Amino acid sequence: DGLYPLIRSFYSIHKTFPDVHLVIIGGGYDLNALKAYVADKFNEEGKVVFTGIVDHSKVPEYLLNAKILALARPNSIQAEGGFPTKLGEYLATGRPVIVTDTGEISKYLKDKVNARIVKAGDESDFTEKLMWMLENPEESCKIGIKGRETAINNFDMNKIGFNILKILKRLN
Repeated sequence: DGLYPLIRSFYSIHKTFPDVHLVIIGGGYDLNALKAYVADKFNEEGKVVFTGIVDHSKVPEYLLNAKILALARPNSIQAEGGFPTKLGEYLATGRPVIVTDTGEISKYLKDKVNARIVKAGDESDFTEKLMWMLENPEESCKIGIKGRETAINNFDMNKIGFNILKILKRLN
């Protein structure tokens, strides 16, 4: 789900930033096919790390240690039908986030304000904005902080629950 364009974007910028690695967490994809694709196309060991499924208690450590959190969602019926939970988790870390604009994402996020927003299906746009984030770490950090504020204000279950309760009380 968007991993091949993400890998290609990463390899477009990795020579400029040789110390940066792409870490892909989780499952639900053909791991052997992705590993073969990376080996065939890029022939460099260790630049792309596939963790496979990790214990949920370890995920925050991966996210908080990331320089950038990237979500390359393809334009699909599934992507148009909702807001990815993973994106809320990414934003909550306060780390800089880059994401393709699908579904309701642009209702909450603005490019260069609280995330880097990429046109869905535009791999070169993803690559350019990823490069910008690495070239501008201070601005990217500020964007990450604004992204966290967005997550707290819009996706915090306690805050949202309180707002729903206020609405329900008004209906009585």
